[in-house]
Amino acid sequence: MSVATGNPVFETVGGDASAATVTPTGRTTAGSLADLAAQVVTNTTDAGTAKANAASALNTANSAAAQATEALSQASKAITSSSANIAGGYAALDGSGNANVPGNMAVGASNSGARSFSIGHTGLKDWIRFQFYTGTGVAANPDFVFIGMNGTGNTDGTCALQGTAFQPLSSNTMTLGSSNNAWSGITSQTAVDVISDLNDKNIIGTLGNATYADVTAKLRVVWASISGVVYTLKSGQSGRQHIGVIAQYVAAAFKAEGLDAADFGVWCSTPKKQIVTKAVDGQKIMSIEPVYETDGKTQATQETIRYAELLSLGLFCEKLERADLEARVAALESKSTSSIAA
Repeated sequence: MSVATGNPVFETVGGDASAATVTPTGRTTAGSLADLAAQVVTNTTDAGTAKANAASALNTANSAAAQATEALSQASKAITSSSANIAGGYAALDGSGNANVPGNMAVGASNSGARSFSIGHTGLKDWIRFQFYTGTGVAANPDFVFIGMNGTGNTDGTCALQGTAFQPLSSNTMTLGSSNNAWSGITSQTAVDVISDLNDKNIIGTLGNATYADVTAKLRVVWASISGVVYTLKSGQSGRQHIGVIAQYVAAAFKAEGLDAADFGVWCSTPKKQIVTKAVDGQKIMSIEPVYETDGKTQATQETIRYAELLSLGLFCEKLERADLEARVAALESKSTSSIAA
């Protein structure tokens, strides 16, 4: 069958119409109706698949376009100076090349709201290292290292240091711990090294010298009045007994001799403070507040003793006691010898 003239005309006729051949418009080769029908089905299927693929490709393109738009927006923020060092912004370098971590937390906010610099993740068993390269050498190793290790996720890890010294930048300006936040213990391979250079001191007097006799006599009484006590720590858990002195008793011994313990470095007193957590507008707020006595008005104090100075006082007082005893014994022996000679 042909439709070249606009009207269907059978070119060949067989017993089965599907075997009839036709020449499609625009072609010169005839084909059977069955073949043409199969080709139509195939073309329809291919068209449907192509349409589905096109729709999927369009969705992918739309998603990529959205991501590109967001990336462009973020990139725009990243290069905007107003986004530096704020929440949702970025940590920038200042004019001196120092890196800044955003931290606009309100004063007194809780630790949970504090800005943090976090490294590692839960379940990590490796050590975390902060390495500092500050020297002029060419070695690949760092000059100083902070190492965090051995934690179980309960603030029980260890901070180790690698270097030659851990020290304050300026001499005699910082303390290691305080009366309100004391270290639970200190373990050292050698004894504490205390600066005792003559060039750093103004000598007030010398125990035992005649020019310092009045104060020496009072300090000897103070030392004799101090009693050693055996105690356990209320905050401790082991129940171990300790031997030492009570700061309040030491201060009382000075006062009994007309001396102010605050004038001597053997005794110290610091206003007592505590960390208080409050809920404000649904947020935990932590602040450091004074601790008051039972009257609610007088601020409590934390009294401490510098045992090195206390033991120095005792050492020289005992030395004077020994010298006195030796003088008395010598006088008695001399008297006894004179009596026998007579």
